[in-house]
Parts: sequence; structure tokens; C-alpha cells
Amino acid sequence: MKFIKWLLFGIAFSQQNITRDFKPRVYTRITINHVQHAVIDFLMENNINNCYQFLEDNSHMILKCWGGEFWEKKQLFEVDIIVRKEYLSNKITY
Repeated sequence: MKFIKWLLFGIAFSQQNITRDFKPRVYTRITINHVQHAVIDFLMENNINNCYQFLEDNSHMILKCWGGEFWEKKQLFEVDIIVRKEYLSNKITY
């Protein structure tokens, strides 16, 4: 019984946030001056259009968009575009 409780807890906890910091990722290079095209292609592939925007601050835009085709059920999507500065340091941590 304890095992089942822990298993259910683990499943519920693991599905809370799929973009954890420790999730391994492989970044692919976007050619300089082609970032706009990559973002537009991503939005088009996910059928994100018919949007309203809200600028949370200078580096955070929130879009509320209707998505889906006319034969599918229409859905409301929230898209966050966030610009975060990352600083590199030479400090070694163990």
C-alpha cells in the first residue's frame, strides 16, 4: 500500500512541470539573423494565431491565442515569451 501511495505521488509530482532545470536538453544553433524565422515557424507549426498580447514588462510578453483548425475543437493557448539574461562566471562549484 505504501508503494502505491509513493508511486501515485511520484507520478503526480513528475507531471507538474515538464521543464525542470535538471532536464537534459540539446540546443541547436540558429543561424544569426534567422531567430525571427525560427520563432515564426514554431508558432505556425503549433497553429498559434488569432492572439491578444499583454506586455508584463520589457522582457516578458504573454499571448492569449485561439488555436485549432475549423474541424477541431477550438482551444485557448497561453504563450509566454520571456527574455532572461544569463551571466557566465568562472566560479567553480562542487
